[in-house]
Amino acid sequence: GEATSENHDKEFYQEIGRKGGNSRNDNN
Repeated sequence: GEATSENHDKEFYQEIGRKGGNSRNDNN
């Protein structure tokens, strides 16, 4: 269960990072 939850969290964050993280990284 833990392993699956971690994997899902990683994918979830990856998608968000692509939309917001990308813009934030440029600003930095």
